[in-house]
Amino acid sequence: MEEALHDIDRLFYTLRLVLDFERVKGIIFGTFSSIKFDLQFGSVEQMLIAHLHDLDIPVCCGFPVGSNSCLPLIEGAPCSLDVTLDKAILTFNVEGSVETYDTGKEQPQLLKPELVAI
Repeated sequence: MEEALHDIDRLFYTLRLVLDFERVKGIIFGTFSSIKFDLQFGSVEQMLIAHLHDLDIPVCCGFPVGSNSCLPLIEGAPCSLDVTLDKAILTFNVEGSVETYDTGKEQPQLLKPELVAI
């Protein structure tokens, strides 16, 4: 299903108006496919930079999660996100067991490098 970029843009305007981003420690996006480019942005990532540039948090696009991947995101689990220019590492700590996902081979689009505990 093709999604129009202006619909995603509108969603981010709404999120910025209604959510308290003071509590957000990092943002992870999967891949965006089947996008109809109907705005001035050349990519979804460029649009996300425009919406999130003022936040002092790591932002990663292209992380291998979502409908095209088998990697789970564990809701509510303590985790850390380490974003560098060439990879992102997401580490979960669940009941003393640590699970790490390293995107070094998959080359995600990394927007803001940082290390943060979420």
